[in-house]
Amino acid sequence: MKISDRSRLDRERIAEFTRGKVVHSVRLELGGEDPNHLHLDLYKVKSLGEAAPVVNSTIEEIQKMLNDFRGAKATVHFAGYYLVPRDKLPGNGLIRSAFFSVAKGDASITAAGGRYRIEGSPVQSIDWNLDDDADNVQITLTSEYFLDIDENFFSEAYRIFDSAFKVLILGE
Repeated sequence: MKISDRSRLDRERIAEFTRGKVVHSVRLELGGEDPNHLHLDLYKVKSLGEAAPVVNSTIEEIQKMLNDFRGAKATVHFAGYYLVPRDKLPGNGLIRSAFFSVAKGDASITAAGGRYRIEGSPVQSIDWNLDDDADNVQITLTSEYFLDIDENFFSEAYRIFDSAFKVLILGE
């Protein structure tokens, strides 16, 4: 079955799962402008607060949908969303080292966000913004590939983003 053969209602699924003590969510969207497009978002539920989408599926249903496409090639967009207290970021890390504030008289300039493009890594970009209170940093890791869908697809995406977040953001 091709992705484009699915009804619009059957193309977007959102489910939650727990790993350790943390509740995560996964959003799978099939199709779009490219009928062979597969979009997968992984995030900690608390990172989106009230903006978190409504759960309409189970992780088992999402994995079954992915299994329906095992062996198929698809353009896959991965995104991982994180919300980190500003003071929990390492001082010499990519994001915290980019913070600055300059004031002259009544005028001031503060770095409130940015984007890093990465080459040679499974993660191709990092976007970050300070929240309105500047207490938390919203971080998005993204990548896009044309690849074969197999039984390890979902768990491998999670592993890549978890590892990239720990190394690139937390400096572990």
